[in-house]
Amino acid sequence: MPFVISTRLQVVSFKTEQTLTKDNVPVVVDAVMYFQPVDLQKVVLGAENFRDATDFAAQTTLREVIGQATFDEVLTEREKVGSIARGIIDSKTEAWGIKVTAVEIRDVGIPQVLQDAMSRQAQAERERRARVTLATAEFEAAQKMIEAANLYEKSHEALRLRWMNILYEIGQQSSTNTIMLVPSSMPEAGWPPIGMYGFKEIVKDTSKKESKETK
Repeated sequence: MPFVISTRLQVVSFKTEQTLTKDNVPVVVDAVMYFQPVDLQKVVLGAENFRDATDFAAQTTLREVIGQATFDEVLTEREKVGSIARGIIDSKTEAWGIKVTAVEIRDVGIPQVLQDAMSRQAQAERERRARVTLATAEFEAAQKMIEAANLYEKSHEALRLRWMNILYEIGQQSSTNTIMLVPSSMPEAGWPPIGMYGFKEIVKDTSKKESKETK
């Protein structure tokens, strides 16, 4: 009986049964295959049903390719896995007059237990990166503080200016009734050129300024 064969590009969706990857991870792969009849004589005489033959060839081939790839490769290198599968399927269907143009992996299903383990692993990785970033920041801050300390040790003028800046900031942020205690070791840090009288004047000026702003 005569029948019609379409020579246009055709698409078929297929899914493999649960398959073990190279590192023994069970996966279920959902894929799409694009094929086209190119030799009608082979299509008619080469297979009883070229659609079913092409579909089954695709399923078995994809299982073989997945078995030769690791789980990470199946997840991250889908295009590569699909390209390998396309080449093998095309070599099988050539005798049936079928040209396979592409095989694309749409989804990779894994057991729920493995999904939970991967989620915990990703969370642990994010925490590790956060801790490394924090430790790096602490290390850089410590380096800067050491550099600043060495600079203050070599330059007493810089240390005096820093003390004045600290006092100014304290005066700006504190209220009028705040009592400021100055360490007795401050003169050893190079404070004598200003003197305690100068320090009192700084505190007095700051307090007067805050009182005016409050009024």
